[in-house]
Amino acid sequence: MTYDETIMRHLRIPESRFVRTGLGRLIDAYLVGNAPLASPMNGRGCGRMQLNILVLQQNLKNVEEGVDLRRAAEYFALFEKGPDGVVAKAKADKEAGEAEADGEPDEEERRLRFSYDELKALMELCFSEQLANPERGFAAAAKRQMGEKMLALSEYTWQT
Repeated sequence: MTYDETIMRHLRIPESRFVRTGLGRLIDAYLVGNAPLASPMNGRGCGRMQLNILVLQQNLKNVEEGVDLRRAAEYFALFEKGPDGVVAKAKADKEAGEAEADGEPDEEERRLRFSYDELKALMELCFSEQLANPERGFAAAAKRQMGEKMLALSEYTWQT
């Protein structure tokens, strides 16, 4: 029995509509929040994750209209840009936030911003394959590079 059939069998229409509404946002937040569980990840794993997100989004459109897993897709697209891309995203978000203070905020743009913890987890994911390398020299170099990038990341996401 499918998810939709179970809901329709046991709940009335208003309750089933309530359950379906927000399912996309829940899954979007789940994919971003639990990304570190996919560690260690390389480029192929990231590509596979992006394909899974696309397939999941298409399947969810049969359950709830207007499902958009864009935030999760954007998060894993940042992985492909590497640590420098993560730092650049933090810088762009900071500049957008400062410009937003003067005018009215764009809700969609705000939704695509990531917290420090999310970007930190993504940065760790970017270095996860190198850190998992059994050769000591590679892991030590990766740890040093990750520390430098984390410092740059914290400069742009520092909360006052």
